Amino acid sequence: MTRSLFLSLSTLLTLTILPIAPTQAGSDIQFSCKQVQGKNGLIPITYIHSKSRTNMGRIPWDEILGGQNPLQRCQQATERLQEAVDKNQLNIITTGTINGQKVICTTDKYNGACQIILFSLEPNENEREILEALKDRLQGRG
Repeated sequence: MTRSLFLSLSTLLTLTILPIAPTQAGSDIQFSCKQVQGKNGLIPITYIHSKSRTNMGRIPWDEILGGQNPLQRCQQATERLQEAVDKNQLNIITTGTINGQKVICTTDKYNGACQIILFSLEPNENEREILEALKDRLQGRG
């Protein structure tokens, strides 16, 4: 599969994730990690479910990211995305550095500190492209 989640950038980027903002959807949003058959075997996918909305997103985890295999990443990210929704903290997703490691995380304000770490990244992984891809997937695009 193509490395659709990677690109180079040295600055932090903050994105507002409106389609799944808890103030709009509340606890109606649910995340689940399931494996589906792909061309080259099972692919773990985080599915975004809602009773009140259609075309929610899905996030396929088909490559090693942050040093974790796709299934580990799917399970961990799914759990943390659900935690963020349950705590009404998925309004803003950004990048940050925690203990010297790049992360994708939630925050409560622009340029704010990380509140919930969604997943960590390796030094050579580009946080901007990964953040953009995550935003697109959470919004049901891509």
